[in-house]
Amino acid sequence: MAVKEELLKRVIVEQQAFLLSPGELWNREYQPGISVSLENDLIVFLTGVRRSGKSYLLKIVKEIASRQKGLEDRNFLYINFEDERLANIEPNELSGIIELYFRLFTPDFDKKMVLLFDEIQNIPLWHRWINRLFEEKRFKIFITGSNASIIKQEIGRVLTGRSIAIEIFPLSFREYLYYFKNVPPVTEKDFYDVQKRAVIMNAFENYLQAGGFPEFLKTENFQVLQEYFKDIIQKDIIYRYSIRYKKELKEIAKIIISGPGNVLSLKNIASAVGLKNIGTVKNYIEYLQESYLVFGIPLFSPSLKKQIYNPNKYYGIDPGLYRSVSFGLTDNSGPLLENIVFLELKRRLKGIDELFYFKTRTGKEIDFLVTGGGKVHLFQVCYDLGDDATLQREIRASVEAAKELAIREAAILNGNLKDTIERDGITISIIPTWEFLLQFD
Repeated sequence: MAVKEELLKRVIVEQQAFLLSPGELWNREYQPGISVSLENDLIVFLTGVRRSGKSYLLKIVKEIASRQKGLEDRNFLYINFEDERLANIEPNELSGIIELYFRLFTPDFDKKMVLLFDEIQNIPLWHRWINRLFEEKRFKIFITGSNASIIKQEIGRVLTGRSIAIEIFPLSFREYLYYFKNVPPVTEKDFYDVQKRAVIMNAFENYLQAGGFPEFLKTENFQVLQEYFKDIIQKDIIYRYSIRYKKELKEIAKIIISGPGNVLSLKNIASAVGLKNIGTVKNYIEYLQESYLVFGIPLFSPSLKKQIYNPNKYYGIDPGLYRSVSFGLTDNSGPLLENIVFLELKRRLKGIDELFYFKTRTGKEIDFLVTGGGKVHLFQVCYDLGDDATLQREIRASVEAAKELAIREAAILNGNLKDTIERDGITISIIPTWEFLLQFD
């Protein structure tokens, strides 16, 4: 069924009103990357979980481009393809949106026009249309999407060499401090100021439980997070992939979110949710990862076969979801701390960097191993190192792993202890996690 022209006009005008609506815009950490991307013609994909601020970032793109390129409001077109009025739009009607935009807003054709398309993966064959627009060389295109697989498939299919992708996460601890605790950008000397240190530490304990979804942080109503969970499951997975075992899918998601850092085999998950087909469990976990709701990391090993056949460790997209969908009633600070460290490492991964977990020959587990640029970094996470036996256990594991990997350093991230320990030629940096989160190196 075709979408009528008059309806399209209303959609365009109403959505432009959203783009141009007044209000203070937050400085997200992605802005330098956005600014750099405006200096080339590449299509920019902003990908990430629902409600992480991707639509908001498109408003930031508009503000940056206005200043950086001297563009007027009429040179920006914003379309949210999740608008139910566009549910039946056909691929051959997409070009009509651009034509109507020209007629309604008469852009300055001597300057670049910026196209901001929200959740475009809902439209069949969207990549062909975007490819044609790219070839016209008069548009700078920004696209958001909540499905990693679809975006990557289309980039690989027709947009290779024509696009870049920026992963968007809920607020980092740095962003949380600034916007919800009114703490200015932190410098290293603030770590040693008693008053500022206390403010940061108290804020971190809140962040550990609440996470970084902006709308939830405004209300602190856990029903908001429960609705996010339902929307992701329903819209990004059940509807898109025609899921047969809906209840079991939700249970798999809850198992992973409720146990951040757990090593989970497909067989054990299948048994826990009552599914006989391990292939179905594998597919469901892939769908959950493609929607950015959960993540899995493999075991590090020089043997690719060993990596493939060992189970992954899993984490959720945000610690706040733990308390909203978890089976448990406790705060579970240790696993949540590990989840936060995982998310921060994901934010920092660049280029060829890869993230794993590691086991020594004697079975000691290291939470995170990061490779890239010919270097290996080890991170162990433990919330409470107050007990000497616990501290010594974590040191022994870190030293053993560093020796096996022929490196000289490792880090133990924890609640509040800070120290540097030399053991058997290995330097162990013991760092409060909140301090690690505020470091940019």
